[in-house]
Amino acid sequence: MKTCNQCNNQNEENAKFCWKCGAEFVDEPVKKEAKGEKICPSCSAKNLKESRFCFQCGHDMSEVQTPEEETPSASGDTICPNCQSVNEPDSKFCFKCGQNLSEEKAAAQKEEQGLVCSACDALNEEGSLFCFRCGASLEPQSEAEESPPSQEAGCPHCGQENEPDSKFCFKCGKPLPSADSVAKEESAENICGNCSAVNDKDSKFCFKCGTLLIVPPQPAPKEEPPLPLTPKKEVRFAIRCRECGSFNDFQSKQCVRCSQAL
Repeated sequence: MKTCNQCNNQNEENAKFCWKCGAEFVDEPVKKEAKGEKICPSCSAKNLKESRFCFQCGHDMSEVQTPEEETPSASGDTICPNCQSVNEPDSKFCFKCGQNLSEEKAAAQKEEQGLVCSACDALNEEGSLFCFRCGASLEPQSEAEESPPSQEAGCPHCGQENEPDSKFCFKCGKPLPSADSVAKEESAENICGNCSAVNDKDSKFCFKCGTLLIVPPQPAPKEEPPLPLTPKKEVRFAIRCRECGSFNDFQSKQCVRCSQAL
């Protein structure tokens, strides 16, 4: 057991915070033996696990046991149920295949009795006021405290919360919709079914998580009647009279003005 220096309360050995007062435990660094090495009982030298004699003092190492490597469950690591990869204890998704590890932790913790921390998903003992791992408060909050009425205006483009009277988002600089326009266009908004982000009514993919949005069918545009075809003008060539300069029909044999042969 670990004793808290603030309130003298007894905590678990692996606790990082006191479950009663929330004080943080500062552990002294412990020198760990390297995995797969034999420690010489005579001179404390580190030898390879296949060594038969100590390289420093010559002691017989044939009967010296190699320290057992910690299993993922003993070290607190999380094993992915999909690909069996070893992940960090606080991993929410598998680094190799992307499997959601939070659901597996929650399912395993439901079988045990205790308080699950909403901040880091750690399982605490019944009656704990603070999480032993991250120090977050475990006291139950009322509905009014859990979901206080938000008076800030969320940017529909980047999701940033702004002041209620803001006209432009301080993060992305795009104009914010007024309260009247939001009320009018509330029915036309695209709300993402995956992350509940509010997207523009003409968005096809969620700006926050990339999920495909179901766009309501748009009415077909009205077809306008085709424009009437204009008749093509017939292009005819003319012959210019070399005598008087008049233009005559290309089939004429003499000028209509001076009767000169063309």
